[in-house]
Amino acid sequence: MPGNRFSGGKNVRSIDEHQARGTYRPDRHGNTTTPQPPKGKPEVPNGLSRVERAEWNRIVGYLDQMGVLSIIDGAALFQYVKLYGEIDDINALYTENKTLVARLRTAGHTLKGRRQTAALKAIERLERSIARYAVHLRQARAAIRQYLVEFGLTPASRARVRISPHAKGNGKLAEFRGQSRN
Repeated sequence: MPGNRFSGGKNVRSIDEHQARGTYRPDRHGNTTTPQPPKGKPEVPNGLSRVERAEWNRIVGYLDQMGVLSIIDGAALFQYVKLYGEIDDINALYTENKTLVARLRTAGHTLKGRRQTAALKAIERLERSIARYAVHLRQARAAIRQYLVEFGLTPASRARVRISPHAKGNGKLAEFRGQSRN
C-alpha cells in the first residue's frame, strides 16, 4: 500500500515483494494485483533523427541489460529521445552563436563606421539568443533528468528500482545470478 503523506510513498511494494518479505496481508492486499507489463523491447518509432535513433539504441540497451524494459515503455522512451534530440539541436545553435560572437568581436576591431555599428548590433542580437539558448538548455536538462529518474538511470533512482523475484532476468545480471547459484 502507498505510504501516508509523511512517508513520501517510498514503501509501495508489489504483492510479490510483500509475500517475499512476509508482510502480505490478505485483508489489505488480497483484492489487489500488481500489473505486470509485457517484457521486451519496444519497436523503434519512425521519424527519429540520426542522433535520436542512436540515443534510442543506447538507452534501450541499458534498460534491457537492467531487466526493467517493457514493450509499453515505447511512448515514454520516444518522448525522452525527442527531447534528447532537441537538446542536441539547441546546443548546436548555442555553440554556433558563441563562435559567431567571437568572430564578430575579433573582426569588429578592424571595422569602422556603419560596419562596426552593424557588427555591434549583430553581437547584441546573438548574445540575446545565446542567453535564451542557455535558459532552454537548463530547462531541457532538468526535463531529461526527470526521464532518467523515471527509468531508474540515476544513482539515487536506481536504488528504488525493484525487479520482481519471479521475473526472468536477461543480460549480464541473469548470467551473474545463474553463476552465483552453482
